Amino acid sequence: MNAAAPIVVEFAFNEFATVSGTLVTAAPDALTVEFAPDVWEQIDLLQLFHLRWDVRGDGSVSGTGPVQIELRLDPALAATRDPGDLGEVVAAATDESPLRQQVSWYARSVTEAVDLPPDLAEMGEVRAGFATTWGDPAT
Repeated sequence: MNAAAPIVVEFAFNEFATVSGTLVTAAPDALTVEFAPDVWEQIDLLQLFHLRWDVRGDGSVSGTGPVQIELRLDPALAATRDPGDLGEVVAAATDESPLRQQVSWYARSVTEAVDLPPDLAEMGEVRAGFATTWGDPAT
């Protein structure tokens, strides 16, 4: 993954509409993507990425700032996907690719940065939010 230029990833939720965010990290079967507050609102309301109410754990996000979602690729797709950096593969995939469909991804966790006092902010970032049952490898 090229650290110099942000990678934008886009996911379709029907034939006419998409949500897009900026890739934060990529693993062999997972991505962490940062979404703008208005995009998070759409994801939340439409329960995209399998974010049904019954799979959400304790916690919440305000949605007033960027929201990061850790996404796990459907295991059936993970076993068949082309090798290479998952973030770049998803960004380069065609619109019709299952990798670009939000139903192919399961939200493991949803977090946002916590405002810290200036002296603590220098030490790093703290994130708060919620995990989902999709974070459990057994699900």
